[in-house]
Amino acid sequence: MAQGVYQIVPDRSMAQITVSGAPGRIRAEVPFSGSLVVSGGVVTEVTTRMDTRALNTRSQMAARQMRGPKGFDVDNHPAGSFSASRIRQNGDEITVDGNLTIKGVTLPATFSGRIVRFNQRRIQAVLEGTIDRTAFGVTAGRPLYGRSAEVRMHFVARRPTR
Repeated sequence: MAQGVYQIVPDRSMAQITVSGAPGRIRAEVPFSGSLVVSGGVVTEVTTRMDTRALNTRSQMAARQMRGPKGFDVDNHPAGSFSASRIRQNGDEITVDGNLTIKGVTLPATFSGRIVRFNQRRIQAVLEGTIDRTAFGVTAGRPLYGRSAEVRMHFVARRPTR
């Protein structure tokens, strides 16, 4: 991977958040932007910003719940963020520890996955992790739906041409 700052492309990057429960599963998609830094052939920094206002689900009722006060409360918290504090990379395998902020609450989170593709100008990766959504104040659907949420992020990041 070429050294430099890579900008995450929002229209090619998405976080899928899945919550399971007795009625089934609800999946929401949230676009995000941000950047990552490559130094010495490995990723050394990651920061992202999620646009919770653009949250999308297949169900209008679920979307209202997830955008509302018991969900992401997008009127008061239109964005979430993640900032890496430690990155471990071994070839294309990567684990990122950091601080995830949702609804103004910041907690540690870990996401692991792999770099799917890279070249001199572009990096494509998939990362996954599980969070306790209720710790962030996201309680929509409780107690029918569980406390944990599976988060799967896929992103494309590009390094600007000089």
